[in-house]
Amino acid sequence: GRPARHVDGHQHTHVIPGLVQTLADVFALHGVRSTRIPEQNAFDLGDSPSAAFYRTVSAQAAQARAVYARRGVYSTQAFTGLDLMGSKSNATALAAAVASHAGRRSVELMCHVGYAGASGDDFNRSADREHELQVLTARPFGALLASGFLQLASFDDLFERQALC
Repeated sequence: GRPARHVDGHQHTHVIPGLVQTLADVFALHGVRSTRIPEQNAFDLGDSPSAAFYRTVSAQAAQARAVYARRGVYSTQAFTGLDLMGSKSNATALAAAVASHAGRRSVELMCHVGYAGASGDDFNRSADREHELQVLTARPFGALLASGFLQLASFDDLFERQALC
């Protein structure tokens, strides 16, 4: 019953150069305050086809950030997880990726946790969703939360704390 305050696109379509300005205008018109900016500077995927896709997404995201910001639509200061999704996800690597952004007011860790569905597309039926759920509930994250180094927050929380840029 509440208006959307955070919007992003499947497969990062909201950072495609030909769409960014229009989407930024629409988001601003409807009071959207934040969006995902999947700008990740380092990848551990070698020269795989996935790495090329993620580098393109990251470069487009870096350009999109300024367009969205001019319309009052912000994102986290840092982003990680493009190269640590699905079967590549492991608790130690994810904890290290988050910890590498120490000093930032906000970091988005992209993940696709859930349970494998019985229908829908390959993504919905993927066992990778359950694998990511197990990884994110593993010890390293609990320790980071308990130490106060890591706090879970919604984009609304981050907006109110002025932790978006």
